[in-house]
Amino acid sequence: LGIVLDHHFNCKMHIDSFCKKLVTTCFMLFKCHQYFDVATLGTIYFAIFPSQLPYCIVAWGHTYDSYMKPLIVLQKHAIHFISNTNYTASTKPLFQQYQIMPLQQLINYKTTIMVQKSLKQSPSSLLALYAFTISKQEAVIAITS
Repeated sequence: LGIVLDHHFNCKMHIDSFCKKLVTTCFMLFKCHQYFDVATLGTIYFAIFPSQLPYCIVAWGHTYDSYMKPLIVLQKHAIHFISNTNYTASTKPLFQQYQIMPLQQLINYKTTIMVQKSLKQSPSSLLALYAFTISKQEAVIAITS
């Protein structure tokens, strides 16, 4: 386990190595989809993809979209293999149907959990520096003077 960074603290190498692992998983799902039912394919997906995706996702998940695109495409391919649908079919209903969180939602969820934990563990003197405004649409944290 770990995260791979280059000398510029760039996580592209980490994402590339991660993509290689997930390509193998996608190939396995592709080969298995003709032999197994959707439930078994879903079990294979949940055993491999989510076990690797969240690791340090808050650290590397907010990188350039161009770095993240291969991961997003691989996750979509995996969903297509599970559902046995055409690769051009929309994945939004498939994510909902199989209760799989798309990568960007997973990043936002993990980041929100981390921020919440950080705020709960912060001393009150530090929290006094911030004004917290919460709406149904978004949470805003503003620095007060």
